[in-house]
Amino acid sequence: MDATEPNLKLSMRIAFVVTEYVTEKTFAGGLANYTYRVARGLRSLGHEAEIFVNGGPEKTFEHDGILVHRINVHNRLLYAFKLLHWQLRSMRILNVVKYLQTKLNKRHSERPFDLVHYTHLIGTGAIRSRIPTVVRLSSYRDLWIPFGFKFTCCFERFLEDLALKRADAVFAPSEWVADCVRSKLNVPVKVIESPFVPPSGDEDPTIMEKYVSRDKKPYGLYFGSLAEWKGVFVLSKALRNILAKYDNLHFLFVGDDISVRDGKAASEYIMEELKGFNDRVTRFNALPHTQLFPIIRNAEFVVLPSLADNFPNACIEAMSLGKVVIGSRGCGFEQLIEDRANGFLCEPGDTTSLINLLNRTITMSKNDKEQMGKRAMERINALAPEKVVLQLVKFYEDVINRVGKRGSISQSSSHRTV
Repeated sequence: MDATEPNLKLSMRIAFVVTEYVTEKTFAGGLANYTYRVARGLRSLGHEAEIFVNGGPEKTFEHDGILVHRINVHNRLLYAFKLLHWQLRSMRILNVVKYLQTKLNKRHSERPFDLVHYTHLIGTGAIRSRIPTVVRLSSYRDLWIPFGFKFTCCFERFLEDLALKRADAVFAPSEWVADCVRSKLNVPVKVIESPFVPPSGDEDPTIMEKYVSRDKKPYGLYFGSLAEWKGVFVLSKALRNILAKYDNLHFLFVGDDISVRDGKAASEYIMEELKGFNDRVTRFNALPHTQLFPIIRNAEFVVLPSLADNFPNACIEAMSLGKVVIGSRGCGFEQLIEDRANGFLCEPGDTTSLINLLNRTITMSKNDKEQMGKRAMERINALAPEKVVLQLVKFYEDVINRVGKRGSISQSSSHRTV
């Protein structure tokens, strides 16, 4: 960044208001990891980032040099009955949004922020301050609901759309999600891909060595939420054919249960679907990156046949380790995978298409896999934070300058809620 260029700030203070973060026991994955990576990237470029996240117990602490403000909405009645009546669910969501904003405003009065970066989830930016505001789309409900994602509250949808309409700018990591919101809400959406920062800390190969590689047999891998929209039920059907054909192949599922089918948790349903091959199918709950990365690194291939996705972290992580990845066409993967060049794209929800690509991947020569893996790594190199976070910094600066020139925001400690 050229310090002589007019109107560019040498250092910015950015507040992130999110629903999950890597410090929290209940974090789901994608958003938490994205926020952590961006905050680290901003810090490496000389900017300050602070995190405001709903969790518990309430506490302010430092994590990897980043200040985290954990807030907790104490209302046992709402928690106890949140799924019984949509009004109670609405009240709880509104309480969370209001309390996050209250904590943000208080901190802004102590040390002003230049910009607030909200997640769109639950409409965290619906009650916004006078600080310049951007909202990042982690997903969009219209694309996920057909594949099992459940919204229990119409008010949540209202708040999410309101936050998008009230933001000074909106961005998304994938064209697929951006196009949906542009057409649905008539809101401009910029596409800024997510940065990739390799996890810090030493890898822990204990699980891989003890449970995975002890038989020295090749294995395929799926990792991520065990959810319908991730295509896990399509994958289980395809694996019946594949495991019957290749009797030396094992398969691993790593992830927490999210969806239910036929009254069974996703993992139970999958294991029953593959009951004839239980000695070659293993499932683990979600693992920390220190334990997950050795498992990815030693896999023969990775399968991520999502029916709906954004700019999938799992795909980025697998490609960064030089793995051949089978993703799905038309839901974010095509920005990462050039079909048959640095990975494969199956037709979403098409078991036959997935089986054909699994056959092709399994029968590839070692050299062909290595060459495809190298091209995959080259694609992820383009997501280095020194490249991608700089795009985000420029985006922030453009918003701050544009909003400032418009005269609607005071760059002071004023934080009147509008």
